[in-house]
Amino acid sequence: SRLDVEKEDDSEGINKILNVLENILEIKPDTAQYIVDNTKILVWLIKKLSPKTPFDDNKLYASEIFSILIQYNKENQFTLGKMGGIDHVLTTLAVWLNKGIKL
Repeated sequence: SRLDVEKEDDSEGINKILNVLENILEIKPDTAQYIVDNTKILVWLIKKLSPKTPFDDNKLYASEIFSILIQYNKENQFTLGKMGGIDHVLTTLAVWLNKGIKL
């Protein structure tokens, strides 16, 4: 939240943070639940994936990290449901489907 995505340096910093996170999850996939339970990354990812935010490289990277955190971890899926995140995901998908993009 302290980084300004409009600034190139901050945007690059976010990209590097997402890269580190991806590398951690690649080496130790079982850390996915720990990361979701002990950070606000899931909230940030949902906000970043909102149709209201402009598309950029970090949005694409955020979608990849989101899928890694959610796809294979049941506890993270339940956490997403408890926080109302499924509605946000479906709303985001609906926007893409209405634009005629095939998933």
